[in-house]
Formats: sequence, C-alpha cells, structure tokens
Amino acid sequence: MATMKSWPWLTLPLLVGFGVGLRRLFRHMQRMVFGEPPPGRSRSRRTCCAVVVHLVLVLLLGLAIPAFLSRCVRAGHAAHRGASRYDVAG
Repeated sequence: MATMKSWPWLTLPLLVGFGVGLRRLFRHMQRMVFGEPPPGRSRSRRTCCAVVVHLVLVLLLGLAIPAFLSRCVRAGHAAHRGASRYDVAG
C-alpha cells in the first residue's frame, strides 16, 4: 500500500524535503557551472561545450526516449517489482 494513501499527512514534509534538497543541489550546481573557476584554472570553451552537450542530451531524452532505452527501463521496473523479464510488454 502506498504511503501517501495510508498517511496523507506525510505529503507536506516529503514535498518540503524535496524542495530543500533540490534548492541545495541547484545552488551548488549553479556555482560549479557558472561560478568563478578555482585559482590556477581558466575558463575554456571545452568545458562550456560539454555542459551544453549534456543539457541537449537530457532535453532530447526527456522529449523522446528511444525504443531500446524504453525497453531497458521497463525491464528494470519489472525486475524491481519481482516479475520475470518475459512478463515485460513492449
């Protein structure tokens, strides 16, 4: 049985926890990506290019997941819930 169905009052602390965690993560990630480089290092186009490539890949995967990756995710979900790999449709 789902926790939110059994104890709906836990929804608020869960959402607050997610909010605090994501805020802290974004705060540190923003410093790492857009902050000043450490002493002895300079900014390079190569590092900015890597960030842009990863952002584009994440965006593309968010819009359309390829069939092989979708099957892989479904198989992982089936294994997690205890079904055999032959029970996976798709």
